[in-house]
Amino acid sequence: MVVAFLWFTLASAAAHASTSDSWGMWQGDAAHTGFVADAFVGSSVRQSWRVAAQTNAIRGLAASSTMVFTTVDPHLQQLGMQQTLVAQDLGDGHSVWTITFPLNTKIGTPAYADGKVFITEHHYSGFSEDAYYIDAFDAASAAPIFQQQIFPPTAYVAPTIANGHVYFVEATSGSVEGVFASLSELTGILDWTSDTQYPNGRMPVFVDDQLYGFSTTLNILDAPTGAFRAPIAHPNDTSDLSVGLTPTVIGSAAYTTHGYRLVAFDLPTKSVNWSVDLGATGQISTDGHDLFFLSSGALTVRDAQTGALKWGWEAPQPGVGVTVGVSDNMIVTRTHVILSDSSSTYFIDRATRMLDSSHAAFGLLAYAGHKVITADTKGVVTAFSVGSDVVFSDSFE
Repeated sequence: MVVAFLWFTLASAAAHASTSDSWGMWQGDAAHTGFVADAFVGSSVRQSWRVAAQTNAIRGLAASSTMVFTTVDPHLQQLGMQQTLVAQDLGDGHSVWTITFPLNTKIGTPAYADGKVFITEHHYSGFSEDAYYIDAFDAASAAPIFQQQIFPPTAYVAPTIANGHVYFVEATSGSVEGVFASLSELTGILDWTSDTQYPNGRMPVFVDDQLYGFSTTLNILDAPTGAFRAPIAHPNDTSDLSVGLTPTVIGSAAYTTHGYRLVAFDLPTKSVNWSVDLGATGQISTDGHDLFFLSSGALTVRDAQTGALKWGWEAPQPGVGVTVGVSDNMIVTRTHVILSDSSSTYFIDRATRMLDSSHAAFGLLAYAGHKVITADTKGVVTAFSVGSDVVFSDSFE
């Protein structure tokens, strides 16, 4: 079947039962905290299925309560490899549908919300003018819902979907550090494009009807209108870009890794509350009390109010000839921190602060339908079933 701007093939889409949990976008949801309010029995982790979903390296992962969505590295298109958006059944990993894009197309990381899958799309051909879009597809059938042209160039990151809107970044001067924009989740019609003095960052964070982004300053925008609320500068470093994809917001504070520091911003006073000088890099995850991030390549946990160090954990040293690099795409639950390097996925017990179990799967991480999902650089998606400690979960505070 041919559609105006793509081809898609449908493979036996069956009806699915609905559950409440999903990993709709980068670090879970529109706040991008990486937190899952579940308690696991670590010893209960079992591989549920393992399927070669893509023929190339997976660079995008999202999941609903019944399906897993993946995309490949957009830069592989330059080697003549077509881009594909693949949907798998979360229960057993079988292919539900695949959308194959034309050769002159790059696509970004998928995001899922309200029964729809969203991606950014970049068309180009020779010396003609490039075209950039946000696409929406029906998650169950792959049927196109809308394709909205946006201003170029756009970054290959997932949009943030919240309150009926799709928030995304439009880059400036060829950089991924750009301006934020919003369009209607229902129709694809553009709502607004922000006009701020400083770049807004690489991906919007949505919390309480406000958008937050960080490049060289923490920018705050009104989500419904795009009105610029305030910038907050980090006075010790006014030039370096943030090394995290998004800031992390807890109540009246925001956090980012910037200039290899962990920086806490006080939102009411629009100032820096504290800054810890260490080798901090990448995305910060949080359960609302502690901050989980990488420092010199190791998991580090600090108190969100004071910045005081609580504990840390370092992945085992790899064997000869094996490279290792822990990813900042981590999952924080009430009982465990789950993270991955270039060979394994680790379940770290938050009570004992020790390795609970490790598994020979690696890559991007997601959690949905009581399964931990990995998607690797070989195109393989693996799902692990995890037992939930209901008693512990209900009593956790």
